[in-house]
Amino acid sequence: MTLLLTVLVFLIWVCALVNSKGDVSSPSVLITSGFLISVFVYVAFSSSWGSDVTINTVLVISGGLISFILGEAAAKHLFLVRKPERLATYALPKMPPLANAFFAVLVLVCILDIVLQYQSITNLVSAATADPVLGAYRQRLTEASMPFYLKLFNNILIPTSALLSAFVMVFYKGQRKYWLVFALCCLASVLTSNRSGVLCFAISLIVLWLFKKGCTSNWSSFHMKLIVKVASVGLLVVVLFSVLGTLTGKIIDIPDAVEAFGIYAGASIALFDQFLNEFIYSLNNFGSETLYGVSGFFNIVGFDLGDGIYKFLPFSFIGDSGFTANTYTGLRRLIHDYNYGGAFFILFSMGFLYSKLYQAAKSSFCGGWFFPVLLYALVSAYLVLEGVDELFFFSALTVSALLMYVLLWLFSRFFGGKELKRER
Repeated sequence: MTLLLTVLVFLIWVCALVNSKGDVSSPSVLITSGFLISVFVYVAFSSSWGSDVTINTVLVISGGLISFILGEAAAKHLFLVRKPERLATYALPKMPPLANAFFAVLVLVCILDIVLQYQSITNLVSAATADPVLGAYRQRLTEASMPFYLKLFNNILIPTSALLSAFVMVFYKGQRKYWLVFALCCLASVLTSNRSGVLCFAISLIVLWLFKKGCTSNWSSFHMKLIVKVASVGLLVVVLFSVLGTLTGKIIDIPDAVEAFGIYAGASIALFDQFLNEFIYSLNNFGSETLYGVSGFFNIVGFDLGDGIYKFLPFSFIGDSGFTANTYTGLRRLIHDYNYGGAFFILFSMGFLYSKLYQAAKSSFCGGWFFPVLLYALVSAYLVLEGVDELFFFSALTVSALLMYVLLWLFSRFFGGKELKRER
């Protein structure tokens, strides 16, 4: 069944690419690419793990991806949008007069967060501990004990700074100094012992770059040179991801970084199969693993809808390997909370909404309105990682995310607002 799953996911990816006419930054291509990578990694390690998938897993993953693609297709056909112009005939406006002050503010935010984070680490972790410092810090620091100012930095200001610096680097010439901001944001995220933040930053940067390529190629940017470039950057991200695992103490019990990467990227397929084989739906499951962000928002305004705290999934053994992991693909949480039909409907709705956002980004960009582009780059990272875990409900539907959207909107008002000029 592993071979059948691989073939079907690959064919669905090809269909998504054809349906988007070679637009590699479209939502359906991003989500199928994420699943395809996870499946390929799973295939590479499945023999050593002693794992194989069942027909249930093949049908559910295929059905989920098809539901998303159908949602995207429905949005395209139900709503007519203005055909976007090619960016090749336009020049981006110059950086605003206060751009240097904006750069200084971003650097200051990053440095301040790093200093505060370092103080928090030294306060919680003894210098004499034998464990990796960041790993020990992660064990001692819970969401409840994190100071409010660190939540403000880690959940809002640092992700926003990373995204804005990536946008400026991609779309404005001669702004290489913003690499400093991006690097500081990555360092700040690493100090929280949370590598997924760095991964999201990198994916958003790549999506912005692909979006620009689409602008200059009439939204048909698929070619082998592009794939090689993306694969090269992806390989570098993988190496950094594995190195960061040693710093945070997460791969101490794993023989090597290659095995660690296999577990992070491919174990979700094996564990999702194990989950489906034991799954029995109960109405008590409704929203229990996905609506914590919504619950947290209503708790703030005075309604008691649960604790509103993210729930980590239990660790399970991966086949016969003796290794454990707690990633089950994004489908696991949706099926657990809403059963199969509900999960497919949510994926259809996500495809619909992502498609509308992407069309808005393409249509409004040349008019000088950057907010839809920034928002799409932010939430597209959750699509790519859907093959590993569910991040849309975790990251996009929270109070912190709402405040990030406000900051991105303010940036768009500050940097954009003018129609892009034609080059001569």
